[in-house]
Amino acid sequence: MTGIWQSTQRESFVYEAHVIVRGFMHEINLDNIQLQDFELFLAVAEYGSFTKAGEKLFVTQSWVSKRMNLLESELSLQLF
Repeated sequence: MTGIWQSTQRESFVYEAHVIVRGFMHEINLDNIQLQDFELFLAVAEYGSFTKAGEKLFVTQSWVSKRMNLLESELSLQLF
């Protein structure tokens, strides 16, 4: 019984966290941003290059560039 209860609690927590995060992102108009965009941002900052970040995350440099442009646009900030 304990394992089932813990699993149910975990699923409930994950669902609630998802609802909170999506609500927050919607509230500040970040509906077009994905979690991967933040991972890409951190990789670009770490490796100092869109190309190297793309290689490390197995995506193309053009994809990194497009997603960083979208992130900058959504946040109204110049990140790089």
